[in-house]
Amino acid sequence: MTADYSVIEGRLDGPSAPYSHTRLKTRTGFEFYVRSACPADAEDLGELLANISDEDRRFRFLTAVRNIPPQTLSRMTAVDHENTEDFFAFHDGMMIATAMIATATKGLDADRSRAEVAIAIHNKFRGKGIGWVMLEHAVAWAKAKGIAVVESIESYDNHDAIQLQREMGFSSRPYPGDASLVVIEKQLG
Repeated sequence: MTADYSVIEGRLDGPSAPYSHTRLKTRTGFEFYVRSACPADAEDLGELLANISDEDRRFRFLTAVRNIPPQTLSRMTAVDHENTEDFFAFHDGMMIATAMIATATKGLDADRSRAEVAIAIHNKFRGKGIGWVMLEHAVAWAKAKGIAVVESIESYDNHDAIQLQREMGFSSRPYPGDASLVVIEKQLG
């Protein structure tokens, strides 16, 4: 995958990881910082998720949910940084996006061969190339961890996400047992 953004400073894994930050720049020239989640981020994450459209929230959680329960926000910010990572993007001190990537820790994929990714972007910051950069950042993390396949489960109605992932070389296949969903995946190896 060819990077379509610039790493201005920082790196994916630094000496203070997992909380070290990386400053990124999109192809539109928009700059922001990305860092790994920490438990203290739950309130900011709740604010971010309250500022995405109802449709985007439905696409992100695959259900119609208006308010994200505090226990869900806690789980999303208290990740183990080994099997699951949640990257948060900040601009002028405000959380503007999240990209969570998680491997299965039980079942057939417990060998960490696959990881699922999900992204959400604040309404005010859509259209700046942030989704592309956050997905590339999450995929880079997965590749560094030796994960072979990154996938997302999307509603067929989520045309923007499906198009973005296809432009990045992802392929699609039907989601087993639910004709309203599609699996979008990319082989990393």
